[in-house]
Amino acid sequence: MITIIDVAREAGVSTATVSRVFNHSSQVMPGTRQKVMDAARRLGYEISPKKKEAPSEPARLILTLTSTTLPALYNSLARAASACGCQMLFNLYDPQNTCHILECLSTNDICGIIFCSAFPPDARLRLAMAGYPVVELCSSVLAPKHPYRVIANEQQMSFDAVSYLIETGCKSIAMISTDATIPERVRNQRQEGYIQALKPAGQTPLIVCGDYTYDGGHQAARQLLAASACDGIFCICDMMAVGCLNFIHSINKRIPEDISVISLDNMECSEFTVPPLTTVDAGIGESAAEAVRILMDIAGRRQTRSKTVYIGHQLIIRQSTKPRPDF
Repeated sequence: MITIIDVAREAGVSTATVSRVFNHSSQVMPGTRQKVMDAARRLGYEISPKKKEAPSEPARLILTLTSTTLPALYNSLARAASACGCQMLFNLYDPQNTCHILECLSTNDICGIIFCSAFPPDARLRLAMAGYPVVELCSSVLAPKHPYRVIANEQQMSFDAVSYLIETGCKSIAMISTDATIPERVRNQRQEGYIQALKPAGQTPLIVCGDYTYDGGHQAARQLLAASACDGIFCICDMMAVGCLNFIHSINKRIPEDISVISLDNMECSEFTVPPLTTVDAGIGESAAEAVRILMDIAGRRQTRSKTVYIGHQLIIRQSTKPRPDF
C-alpha cells in the first residue's frame, strides 16, 4: 500500500510538506506542490475525496529564524506581520540544534519563513524549509533556485560613516570590529568599507576586535588607545560604541574635540549616550516590513520571480562627531 511516506520519499520532501499539499495549504510553493502531485501520480497514490475539497483558511503564522537578538528587528517584524493579519513566531537559530525548529515546521500553522542568519541550515532543516515560502533578511546564505532577499549595503554604510569622519577633519581613524557574533559576511563588508574609505585620504587601517558587547567595546577602546593616538574611531555596531564612549570618558578625553566616534545600526540607545552617538540608520524597520510584504506575496502567489531588495541607509549626525566644515 502506497502511503504519504512513499510520496515524500519520491518527491524528496518531508511528510509534513506532502500533507500540506494534499490539504491545499497556501504556504507551499507552486513548484513544490507540483513535485508532490507528480510523485503521487507516478506512484498511483489515491488522494481521499475529503482532501480534494476546497482549501480551508490559510495559515497566518510567520516563523522567523534569526541569530540576532536586536529588539528593533524583533519589534519591526512583529509590527509588519500584525499589519498583514499575521503573527510572528521568533526562534533563535542555533545551527547545532534544530530539532525544535523541525517540530515547528511539522505543523500546518506556518505560512512562511523569514531567515535572518549567516549560518546556513543543515540538510534536514533545508529539506523541511523547502515546502515553505522563504525570504532572507540581512542574509544571503541560502541557495534556492528563486531567491528572495532583503539586504543592506553593509560596505557602503561603513564607507559613508568613515568618509564623514574624514570630512570633519579626522587624520587617524581606527576601527573597533569583532571576531565573533556578527555574521562573517556583514563583518567583512563593514571592514572593507572602512578600508576603502581610508585609501583616498592616505590613512593606514588599524582594526581592533571586541565581542559585540558594551564590555567588548570598552576593552577594545582600552587596547586601541594604549597603542594609538587616533582622533577618530569607527565602531562596527552601536553596542560596542557605547562601551567605547565610556572608556574615552574614563581617561578624561573629550568627545568629539579629542576623539570623534561614529557607528552603525542606529539602535535606540544611540540617541541617549553621552554625547549622543553619530551613527548610520540601516533601515531595520523598512527591511522588516519589506521582507514580510514579499513573503505574503509569495504565499498568495502574487510574487513568483526571484527578488532582491536593497534597503537604503541614512547618516544620523549627533554630537559624538564634529560637524562638517561647511556646516
